[in-house]
Parts: sequence; C-alpha cells; structure tokens
Amino acid sequence: MPQSEEDIIARFGSPDEQAPVKAIDNAHPAFKGMMAAINIGNDKLAFRYAKQWQDYTARVKVGTDKAIALQGKAMESLGQTDGQGWTSNERYDEYNELVEEDREERKEQILEKEGTLLSYLDESLRRIVVDPKAYDSAAQDLMFREDIERAKIRQALYHRVPHDAEGKVDLYFFFSPTDKQSIDLARELEPLYRVSKKDKNFNFAALSLEKVKQNDLSRFQIVSRVSFPSMVAGDLASVFQVKESPTVVLISPSSGESIQEVGIRKGMYLDELRKMIQGGIGK
Repeated sequence: MPQSEEDIIARFGSPDEQAPVKAIDNAHPAFKGMMAAINIGNDKLAFRYAKQWQDYTARVKVGTDKAIALQGKAMESLGQTDGQGWTSNERYDEYNELVEEDREERKEQILEKEGTLLSYLDESLRRIVVDPKAYDSAAQDLMFREDIERAKIRQALYHRVPHDAEGKVDLYFFFSPTDKQSIDLARELEPLYRVSKKDKNFNFAALSLEKVKQNDLSRFQIVSRVSFPSMVAGDLASVFQVKESPTVVLISPSSGESIQEVGIRKGMYLDELRKMIQGGIGK
C-alpha cells in the first residue's frame, strides 16, 4: 500500500496528465487493439479492429442466445419446468424436436429396463402404460380398449405383485412441483384419489420431494387441475429410497412389501396394481 504522495504518483501516474483510454487486461485482443489504435490516433487501424470486435460480439450474442434456448429446452425435457414459462417462447420452437427425441430415448430406456413389472408386459401394452396420451387419437373406443388393456395387465402381473391379507393398500405419489411429468402423472392419479375418498382401505398421499412453501404446493394443485392436497415428503423419500421425480410407491400395509414405479404411468395401470394388492377387494 503506497505510503506517500510520491509513492502514489509513481504507482498510478500523475493526476495532472491526460490518462489514456485503455482496455482492461483480460479484454478480447480485438477490443484492446482497437483502443490502442484510438490512443495513437490511427483511426483506420482502429476501424479494422472495430470490425473484428463487432463480428466477435455478434457471434457471442448468437451463441449465448442459442445456449439459453438449449438450456431451457433441456429443462423441459428433464421435467424441471412445466413448459409454460420463458422456455415456451416461440423463438425456441426450432428446438422442440430435440426435446421430443430425448423424451422418446428415455422412454425407450424405461421400456427396455429389466427387473421391473413393465418388463413382463408385451411391448404394445408397455408403450400405452408409459404414455398418458396413448388414447388421444381414438377417444371413441377408449372404454373398450381400456378394459382390454386392464385385463392384459391383470393376467401378466397378478402373481408378481404383493397381495395384502386385509385388502389394504397405501399409495405414495412423490413429485416435484415444477416437473412436467409430475403434473401429467398427477392428472392420471386424480381418479385414484377419488377412489381413496370412498375406500377406507386405500390410503393416498401426495408428497413433494422438494422443500417448498404451501403456495408452491397450491400452485401445483391448480396447474395439475387436481383436487388432492399435498405436503413435503421429508424423511419419507429416504425411507422408500425414492430418488427420482415422479415416483409412485404402492405398499401392502400387512406385509410391508412394495412396488416402486418411476416415471410417467397411465392411471389405469396404477389402478390395476392397486386393485391387485387389495386382492380384488378394492372398488
């Protein structure tokens, strides 16, 4: 630290002289060259550097805009946003195809994963189970098709799921409030919640994996268009070893055996699992 006037002038220069306009040390070479040329009065050279600097900053802006767009679409694909905010800007629509491709790839990974209940279903049925919009193009025969698919699920999985001796079942829905898949799955689970309101042997609970405020949970309820309340999961997530959102855990209270379904599922599939655990007692 300078201790005298002489030390200060020696370090920072005379305050009575005109200070040159310089670029900071870590500035881009084009900007530093432009400023240096300006200081010696060589406007022609400064102009050449200015063109180089402008080209650089324009390319940085394009790259930054693209990086922001791709980050936003990555958030959509990972379910970290509901796709209704800034990431839905029409300027970013050109990257929607990447989101769909990524989701399809992850869906394929789920379908091919061994050791899960899904692996015991035939491929066409598996694709319906993990796609909430599977029936959108054929709504007219929805009920007929769903009855057939439910029967296939029961036939394939009845002897592979736990059966509660007292006809009881607990369903825990673990979610993230801003997760698109959580919102979609919440809508699939709404009919099951209504069943639980009438069936004393069916316990339903919605639990946020994130520590959020009550108004965040209320917003999730509104956006999802569901009637069931929710709360923060707390230690329950670690108890059931839940690590991903969304996850549904179905438990036989009598035996303690459980089924864990990670990712989006059709409500009718989860409803059939619920019924099988209850041994056909559940309504």
